[in-house]
Amino acid sequence: MKHANLPARLARKLVKTSKADTSLAFLLATLILGAGWIAFTSWGVWAADESRGRAFAPLLADIAYACLTFLSPADVFIHANTLPWQLEIGRNCALALTLLGVIKLLQRLSGPFVARVLMRTMASGHAIITSTDGAADGVAMATSRGGLPAALADPTLAKDDERMEQLARAGVIVVRGDSVTDMVLRGARMKQAASIAVWNTADASSLGTALELRAQAPTTFSEIAVRIASPLVQQALRAAPQLLQRTDARPARLRPISQIGSSCRAALGGPELVERCIHDGQNQVTGVLIGAGVGLQWVADLLLRQCWSHGLGGPYVEICGPAEEWQEWLRARRALLSNAEKIFDPDLIPRIMMRDSTDDPCIEVGDTATAVFVDLGDDQRSLTHAFELATRARSEGWKLTVRALLREQSALADFIDAAELPFDPPIVYEQAASLPVLLERGLDEGAARIHLAYMQGTAPSSIGVIDWGELNETMLHANRSAANHLPIKRADVTRLGENAGPAIEELGRIEHARWSMDKLLDGWQHGERDDIRLRHPNLVPWHALDGETREKDLVEYRNILAECARAEPT
Repeated sequence: MKHANLPARLARKLVKTSKADTSLAFLLATLILGAGWIAFTSWGVWAADESRGRAFAPLLADIAYACLTFLSPADVFIHANTLPWQLEIGRNCALALTLLGVIKLLQRLSGPFVARVLMRTMASGHAIITSTDGAADGVAMATSRGGLPAALADPTLAKDDERMEQLARAGVIVVRGDSVTDMVLRGARMKQAASIAVWNTADASSLGTALELRAQAPTTFSEIAVRIASPLVQQALRAAPQLLQRTDARPARLRPISQIGSSCRAALGGPELVERCIHDGQNQVTGVLIGAGVGLQWVADLLLRQCWSHGLGGPYVEICGPAEEWQEWLRARRALLSNAEKIFDPDLIPRIMMRDSTDDPCIEVGDTATAVFVDLGDDQRSLTHAFELATRARSEGWKLTVRALLREQSALADFIDAAELPFDPPIVYEQAASLPVLLERGLDEGAARIHLAYMQGTAPSSIGVIDWGELNETMLHANRSAANHLPIKRADVTRLGENAGPAIEELGRIEHARWSMDKLLDGWQHGERDDIRLRHPNLVPWHALDGETREKDLVEYRNILAECARAEPT
């Protein structure tokens, strides 16, 4: 990402200072100048009148009036050479005080206007964030606070003074125009921007705006970030790679991003859940989801994708919430798993169960659960129910942990965390992250290495052997999922120790089941290889694979074993 130039940084500074609270230094300067103005002017009049010997009352009137004379041009510079030194100092203090007031007034009145002019004519290397319903305010403010100048194009800001005030305090430059496209192209200099994000509440609206902007994007632009919150919509987009992929006519690829998904992935990406399951002697990771919402859908998908480990069966997801709110997700996932017995070995078949609970959330969880996730649509209710479950688990001796899904951080969550209950830190999935953080490619480093290893071990003419930068979104996602599972693979090898080598065939069988689950959740089916229709011949049980294909599932484990061998002292 290129750096913002001086005009872009200056525009951010002008907007931020126009609404900033008056600084202590400014207040001290005003106080000192004001005191100097009054004190030295009064002193000068008193000293000039000592020879006259006038009555006290007229002298006091002259002292009060003398201060006021220096606030206007009259009688200030005309007789400058004849003024006593005290009045000369008082005159300069009054002048400086007047200039401070003028500067502060101009800063407040003209700062946003000058910033828009700079953004429209000279800025480059900045971020552009668009929205049509106010959903992008948090991302824009976090981006600006992180130091990257951010231009926000949102037509709903025109009559919302409170939001404008908040955005200005964070240094966000609000651009104007007849439409979002006009704001981005002319008001925010799209061709000179470092990054663009489309951030609407509705996924369909985000996608529509992104497609419209992509048609106008310059050839130098590589990608446009698009807020797609739902895992089902993201899956649908991965199943239509031609919609996201760059072409000669459309140089920018669309990159779906979900803050909710990123927060859930960060919380569940490590090996802690499977290690707890193994430590407690459970046969599989069992996740109980209480409530409904997009956050719990992401949790369910991540449990199915990630919770594969040596010694465990396929993951089990139990949903306890209003069935009508889960209907679309359940229909899609059950359709994908309809032929699971033809794809997975019997002991590795993943399962999903739904318990309809429309009125009250289920509290009868039992001691077979590995983790419970709660999202009742309201942070207070979610935390209260999670607290009740954690208290019950401790009293009953259940070996589980409880996590609430929150829209914003809560002090009550910190209290529960400190109460020594089986209550993990809540997953806060609506907290604003800056655009550079959302676009961070850290996970892609491991994913790219996995793809490189695949390329090096496959004939160049083979289907699927494509440079990393040219992979479509479904292939990128598959490599990211594999990279996300690496901590669990390393934990397996570490736990098995010297038995990891003999157990590598079993480890490969589990990795193949993980890969198959990941493919199914992205809409793939068994059939002759077709990356457009999402068909793959290897969606079969482990025993049905040939030796060459099995070896691909063992590559990462062999690499980890080699790393461990190199790390051992000689």
